[in-house]
Amino acid sequence: MTYPTGNPRFYVCHQTKPLTFHNGTPNMSRICDITKKKGLNGNRVSHSNIKTHHVQQPNLQKRRIFVPELKRYVMVKLCAKGLRKLDRYGAYRTLKEAGLI
Repeated sequence: MTYPTGNPRFYVCHQTKPLTFHNGTPNMSRICDITKKKGLNGNRVSHSNIKTHHVQQPNLQKRRIFVPELKRYVMVKLCAKGLRKLDRYGAYRTLKEAGLI
């Protein structure tokens, strides 16, 4: 069998469009919509100094936020700090600054 790229490791059998939210970020990405936090790369180091790859992910929550100014709900994936920011500054202002409205 001949492969389009010449290498069977890079063969793509079909093209699919990634699912995206209304703000353009991929659906499965682990990024906070408000604070834009994402995973930090690092190593776990054992007693014998063996290093293995490790990623610290943000504390993401999916929340349905009601925005009184728009009279509708907005689905947001946000971290704990983003949730605190929503409480402190209000839903409309925070979502507007993040570019979600």
